[in-house]
Amino acid sequence: QETKHITVLTPSQGSSPSLTSLFWYFTSLALSTNRTDQQKLIVDKHNALRRRVSPPASNMLRMVSCMLAQNKTAPPFEYPIQTHTSTSGVTCGENILLSSQPKTWAEAIKVWHSQSSNFKYGFGATTKSANVKNYAQLVWYNSYQVGCAVAYCPKNQYNYFYVCHYCPPGNNIMQVAAPYKKGPRCADCPGHCERGLCSKCTYFSP
Repeated sequence: QETKHITVLTPSQGSSPSLTSLFWYFTSLALSTNRTDQQKLIVDKHNALRRRVSPPASNMLRMVSCMLAQNKTAPPFEYPIQTHTSTSGVTCGENILLSSQPKTWAEAIKVWHSQSSNFKYGFGATTKSANVKNYAQLVWYNSYQVGCAVAYCPKNQYNYFYVCHYCPPGNNIMQVAAPYKKGPRCADCPGHCERGLCSKCTYFSP
């Protein structure tokens, strides 16, 4: 089961130089996932996208913010490179975005979700070169805990390093073309439905 999924945004022509460390300091304060407003924004954006999957999902769990998942984003930022080592003993899926320009969390999540244009439910990627793994993880039905973080890496070509961890991990290689069960919304969780997403139920179901 693959748990790391990376998207790289190619620098646009004529883009401005990297922001200074001082400017990044203030930007990082605004994007810090230690802030409850940013945690809520991340969870709400994920749930809005999970709620609108097509075809609709009968077993899509409502995501919640998880400090364990968020804390697991810390290791990559000790050394701003594309590696991740788990020290908690809990396995989570990982979406990574490398960008030469700063993004809001809503924009970063939207980049991962944009891969849906190259994804067909039940088939998977519509072309061999298409990367749809970030999207599949984002809408994986039982990945209900999410935690994210961002870092500035001034010596890298891509200065901004966004990571979200999803627990339990998705993208089971045998199921990646169908990241959720197709059917009427909440059909698998009657009585435990919150605006099209399953809630207040046994999350770690087989």
